[in-house]
Amino acid sequence: MSNPSTLFQELFRQRSHLPDKTGVSREETWKRLDALGEDAILERLASGRVLNEIAIELELPILYLREWVNLKVDRQRLNEAMRAAAESFALKGQLALLPTYRNQAQAAMAKELAASMRWMAERLAPQDWGPPRAPVQQATPVTIVFEKPDGSQVKEISAQARVIEAEEEGEDKPKPVSRSRRLLELLTRARHD
Repeated sequence: MSNPSTLFQELFRQRSHLPDKTGVSREETWKRLDALGEDAILERLASGRVLNEIAIELELPILYLREWVNLKVDRQRLNEAMRAAAESFALKGQLALLPTYRNQAQAAMAKELAASMRWMAERLAPQDWGPPRAPVQQATPVTIVFEKPDGSQVKEISAQARVIEAEEEGEDKPKPVSRSRRLLELLTRARHD
């Protein structure tokens, strides 16, 4: 397995892919991409390559490739390619841990590479590779009534709030109260005192 930092240095050592060095126009680049086709770019993305890497491999200006993808590639197909890329990153992370390494430094580097690949998979497809999400708590309807000290009603506000703290109901125990409702109660008491 090659050292990832060496691979990165090799990847960016040659700067011929930058537009100011090659003088390649946007039109020329887009013509090449149109000839190559959407499927070729999506297949590369799905295999776990990022757009910068694809641009360098094809010797295209990075920004022109990004513009072309944003304008010409169907969003649904792009999202599907990104989900496949997430799976590719997760697989690369698992494969990085398979070999037996000669020393602790190589093993630590492989472990870090695997963690990085899992992180990429989580970012690209959190619904598939991210941590489990807690179910969303539904908002509880709350009605707040402001009264004057003489007992007349000033204003009634209906709202919905998520219950933050709750205690079991009982004779001396209050009903569940949201943090915002508790704050309003304290403000109302302070106004009356």
